[in-house]
Amino acid sequence: MDHEDKIISIVEKAMPAVVSIMVGKEYETLLREKPYELMVPHGDHLDLPLPEEELPHTPGGKVRVGGGSGFIIDYG
Repeated sequence: MDHEDKIISIVEKAMPAVVSIMVGKEYETLLREKPYELMVPHGDHLDLPLPEEELPHTPGGKVRVGGGSGFIIDYG
């Protein structure tokens, strides 16, 4: 069973359902791609990025960069 078939199987068992999605990236990738987004505003300047262990993480261990929720009502 491939990845898509596994997702479809889970959706079929849980429908209709509320879903929560978390998006994460590796800390080193974030530092390389968007270092200023990790910096902390402090008065009139930015402090250095927080250490990785102080940032929120996804269940998979990556730094959480976004997320959302929604309803699955049909997968066709």
